[in-house]
Amino acid sequence: MRFGRLVTVVSVLAAVLAAVPGESGAWTVGTGLTAPCHERITGSAYTESVLDFAAPNLEVPAGDTWRLLSDYLLEQFPVDRDDVTDVQRFLLVSLMAGVRAPDTDGHSITNLENLRLLHSDPSAEGQYRHALRGRHDDYDAGNATAVEGTRQMILTLVGQGEDHLRPDEQIITIKVYLDFYGQVDLQVYAPMFYVGQAAHALQDTFSHTLRDWADDYRSIVHVLNYIDAIGTDMDETRDGLAHSNTMDNCNREDMAVLVDKAVLATTDLFIAVRERYAGRDPDAVLTVLDDWVTLRPGCTLANDFCDNSERLAVARIDQTEPYLSSVFGCNSAGAGGAGGVGRIAILLLLLLWVGVRARIRNR
Repeated sequence: MRFGRLVTVVSVLAAVLAAVPGESGAWTVGTGLTAPCHERITGSAYTESVLDFAAPNLEVPAGDTWRLLSDYLLEQFPVDRDDVTDVQRFLLVSLMAGVRAPDTDGHSITNLENLRLLHSDPSAEGQYRHALRGRHDDYDAGNATAVEGTRQMILTLVGQGEDHLRPDEQIITIKVYLDFYGQVDLQVYAPMFYVGQAAHALQDTFSHTLRDWADDYRSIVHVLNYIDAIGTDMDETRDGLAHSNTMDNCNREDMAVLVDKAVLATTDLFIAVRERYAGRDPDAVLTVLDDWVTLRPGCTLANDFCDNSERLAVARIDQTEPYLSSVFGCNSAGAGGAGGVGRIAILLLLLLWVGVRARIRNR
């Protein structure tokens, strides 16, 4: 009976955590009942471009799961549902599943262990999926390495989608997490699923880097660091600025301009993928990267990253801290604020988890 009460308390605390901002490592992640940032940005770009995306020889799968999801997603967009074909619905679901995958991998956002493993992937490629520095991308040269790594990751993901254009490889089955249902199997159109992951990385270049106001935020002047920031030996001189939770908040007024630019860049990517997959322009995606994911050299902390002091000030708000420090320490939110509540909830969850494990072993 006591074990059952423990499980109930864990469930309640998990629900609390879902309402508390966390260090997700990318634009704010949400549940199926919220409007998180990647989905919001992708949805805006989708209405501008993906409705024209061609999927030759695609036969949508039978089943209700993807259809029900498409109904929910279409409610968020200013389109007439009667004008959207089944193929376009299926593409939308596949795209959104891909956009969410790098942050959740088919798990609930309350699955703290899984989220931590995803975002603390020590490989450079794991960080480039989120437009962040790899562990060894040090000093000013690390900016160039991280930007190039992110570019190559986007090209790789688009290429993986292209590899699935063959009729016998177009449909794959993935795991997704739905509120109130848990993990379910979902069939998706593989090319669009991988394009969604590429869009995720591109969008993160607006929340995980400092961009240059002088060229309308098209070039990057500095890449942030998450993998070293959650450790204990972070050195800003060597590792660059720590990841900023503030810059992951697309609802902040001071992030509005970057959200708008992320929508434009994502729209450009979708159009470029359409042209590449149709065989009309094999270099279209590379052109988009040259337009949106390039590094302006010579920008350092000493010159406020080429006079981008305003963006630097925003990036310094609520920076990511070492994991244990973020749980037990204090930040600008204060112990009584959302950050304090989140840390307390995490601590209680950890303690309860230890207790449950001990209880199971003793049964």
